[in-house]
Amino acid sequence: MPTRGIVRTIKAKCRRCYTCIRGCPAKAIKVEEGQAKVLEERCITCGNCVKVCSQSAKEIYSEIELVKELLQDAVPVFATLAPPSLSPFILPSHAR
Repeated sequence: MPTRGIVRTIKAKCRRCYTCIRGCPAKAIKVEEGQAKVLEERCITCGNCVKVCSQSAKEIYSEIELVKELLQDAVPVFATLAPPSLSPFILPSHAR
């Protein structure tokens, strides 16, 4: 599975207004090829860029729907909480 940043720029909506750059406390956004790009290695996932963008050009990537689908299967599911540690996820039906 390819690595994806948690905060992404929707290129068609970005107007290079620099609001997200000014609002980022980690200085994790730069303009590259005419678009505001989130630098994954610096991003602290605070979501401030999503909040301040008047164009709604920032979105938080989510795999919630994929997780819901996986939980419907009978196969046990494991969740990555904070790399590199893995923890088993106990389905509510198996909880005591």
